[in-house]
Amino acid sequence: PSYFESMTPQMKALIDRSGYYNSSARGRTVFEGKIAGAMSVARRTGLANVWTQQLLFILSQKMIVPGIASYANAVGQAPGDVLQDEEGMRTSHDLGVAVAKLAMRLKE
Repeated sequence: PSYFESMTPQMKALIDRSGYYNSSARGRTVFEGKIAGAMSVARRTGLANVWTQQLLFILSQKMIVPGIASYANAVGQAPGDVLQDEEGMRTSHDLGVAVAKLAMRLKE
């Protein structure tokens, strides 16, 4: 989720800790070549910031990101509200399908 135009402290901590652990400077590249996608959820604003922060981390870890036609973002305030965001649900579904298809292609 987006809090004050940025990712939550919990998400940032996960990125910081896993990025530190998986540092190529330390000879660890466990995420390299793995498939990943980014999506964000917000009440109103900060979607693009969170999405971009996630993608920057994913790319810095040498992960592979499939492309989709739009951002995978959903808007909602209360639990379950995002289910009413048809475009958000569609783009999130599209991202999941793209990740699965890419995984199948790379498996071949």
